[in-house]
Amino acid sequence: MKTEDEKKVVPSFNELVFENRNKEYGAYQIRKKYDSALFWSIFVSVFFISATVITPFIVYEGMPIEVVPIDDDKAFELDSTIIIDRPEPEPPKPMVEKAPKLDYSRPVIVDSLSNEEAKKFLSNDVRNANITNDSVPDYTPEPERPEIEPEDNTINESFSVTEKPYFGIGGDNEFRSWIAQNIVYPQSAIDALIQGKVYMQFVVEKDGSISNIQVIRSIDPDLSKEAVKVLEQSPKWNPGKINGSPVRVKISFPITFSINNN
Repeated sequence: MKTEDEKKVVPSFNELVFENRNKEYGAYQIRKKYDSALFWSIFVSVFFISATVITPFIVYEGMPIEVVPIDDDKAFELDSTIIIDRPEPEPPKPMVEKAPKLDYSRPVIVDSLSNEEAKKFLSNDVRNANITNDSVPDYTPEPERPEIEPEDNTINESFSVTEKPYFGIGGDNEFRSWIAQNIVYPQSAIDALIQGKVYMQFVVEKDGSISNIQVIRSIDPDLSKEAVKVLEQSPKWNPGKINGSPVRVKISFPITFSINNN
């Protein structure tokens, strides 16, 4: 007869399956160690995943952020990038009105005209003049007027002209100095610590003035407005030339805004 303690012992699933079978090796031993092996596998996996995620935060915590200063000597260096403009749409062709159709009657050829009939073909100034048989002088045509060639307003790239536009006496260096002296760093950008380049483009006209000022790429609207404003105040350049004749030339360059912490 079983005791109370023996009645309370409930055999496991493995004991029931391998009852009256050899339990020294084989599937029984594998099933017996399964729970322990599963626990350690999960534990080791969680440990390595946690270590991989947490380690970078521990290593890089407190490391100083290196600030790379911007070289002022290159702040206004001209950009040699070729920028292709979108072709301007052709202007609409003017409407040509058709001339009214004239009804030409068949001419009647006569040998001679009477004085009264001849007066019908004369102007008001000579209608009352006497018609005589004096010889009429030969007709002398007016001299041909020389054709006026249309003005060439093509915008040329800087590399396609024989003489590039030149600013003042010092050229590019003088233009950089002029920009540095006249540009104003927007306070909103200083408060937000916004720094970087604003890529600009403009056209040097035949008379040396600047037109078609455009912002090609920017990092802040206030910086773009200030770059356009300073270019609108630019003095006249020496225009670019092709074969000695002034032409319109497109210029592209970046303006670098840099906050000096010193």
